[in-house]
Amino acid sequence: MEDSHRKINGHTEWSNATDAACANKEEDMDTSDPEPLTLPTETWEVYIIWVNGSTNSVTLRFVGDAYSDQLSQFEDLLHHEFTKKKFEHLTTGMMCVADYEGRFNRAKILSIEDGKVNCVFPDHGDSVTLTPEHIKRLDPEVNRRLPYQAIQVSLYGLQDIAHTTTAITALRNLTLGKTCIAVPVNWDENASFLSVVLFDITGDRVININEEIHVRYNVVKRRSTISPRGL
Repeated sequence: MEDSHRKINGHTEWSNATDAACANKEEDMDTSDPEPLTLPTETWEVYIIWVNGSTNSVTLRFVGDAYSDQLSQFEDLLHHEFTKKKFEHLTTGMMCVADYEGRFNRAKILSIEDGKVNCVFPDHGDSVTLTPEHIKRLDPEVNRRLPYQAIQVSLYGLQDIAHTTTAITALRNLTLGKTCIAVPVNWDENASFLSVVLFDITGDRVININEEIHVRYNVVKRRSTISPRGL
């Protein structure tokens, strides 16, 4: 690889946001947005946040001093910002700080309907619906202090079974809420997402998660092939 550090556009890396929130056109970028996230070296320690209905769309965050530790400190700052800020008129596309279940997160407003605010958390990848008293406008200067932390990747080698129930269930069981090692294998900047191989190193043996998903898929497929019709 030519460069051990790559940058990606935070706007294209949010998990289950609408297409509008995931726009990758330069003109769609909010001027209050921070610099794009700089990727770590070739092997990543990552926390798996969300599986978006396909092995082609997995949301994760990087773990370490330059990533999760900085995010924790930044969210302490967001708590302070929420406390001192007054409520303002909210508009679609506005970057805000949200009080969600007692935690304070950056949030981008996707829509406002019937007194409810639909927003996405660019540091965590999930989208939620809040009432207006739980969300306040974020100072653009504060927002620019830290790149958006959630990114989306696809799992290498699983494209043919990416949308199958077996593969998705296996992926969720093997990864959600876990810290894993990710090795990027596709740096094509024109691709929708980077492709990675995930490894679970928490047990007695290292598990190649991509391979394990394929194994489980093949086991289920073989069983369905030999099962009596109607069972």
